[in-house]
Amino acid sequence: MATIKTERALQEYTKKVARAHGCYYYKLECIGQTGFPDLLITWQGWSIFIELKSPTGHGVLSPRQKLMLSKLTYQEMENYVTNQPSQIDQIISGLINRKPRRLPNSLI
Repeated sequence: MATIKTERALQEYTKKVARAHGCYYYKLECIGQTGFPDLLITWQGWSIFIELKSPTGHGVLSPRQKLMLSKLTYQEMENYVTNQPSQIDQIISGLINRKPRRLPNSLI
């Protein structure tokens, strides 16, 4: 694997890995809301949020990001912060190795 040096490249890597495993991948942008995680990955009824940071190690969580991750955790939402491709591999592997959740049919 080529060395990943930017947050953008890590985002593209995450998209590639998620889609290769049949996950849905969403890049999030919440208008009027700062601090929301970068990505939402879903698979078979499971959803996780991922906040990406620069692989150089210089990226840190802002106070708003810390607050938002705390709010998501309080709501029992699963979220991760990472700056390494190997961690992305572990996160997605953990997601796809779960038993699919069977939810009621959609209201749509």
